[in-house]
Amino acid sequence: MNKLKQFLNFYIQSSLHVAISVISFSFLSCYRFNFNISTTLLLFIFSSTVLGYNFIKFFGHTKLKSNYGAEMILKIKILSILSFF
Repeated sequence: MNKLKQFLNFYIQSSLHVAISVISFSFLSCYRFNFNISTTLLLFIFSSTVLGYNFIKFFGHTKLKSNYGAEMILKIKILSILSFF
C-alpha cells in the first residue's frame, strides 16, 4: 500500500495527469476535424507538456521553501529532463 501511495503522489506532483489530458484533447480534436495524427506527434505533445509544466512549477521555485521533499523534486526534475530527449 505504501508503494501505491508513493506512486500516486509522484503521479500527481509530476503532473502526468495534465499531460495525459492534453494528449486526450489533442487526439479528440484531430479525430473531430478528421486530421491525421501520428504517434510521434502525441509523444511530442506529451513530452513538451511534462517538460513545460514541470519547468514552470518546480525549476523556478527551487530556491524557495517547498512542501515537497528533495527526493520528490529530484525525481520530477529527472522525469522532465528525460521527457526533453
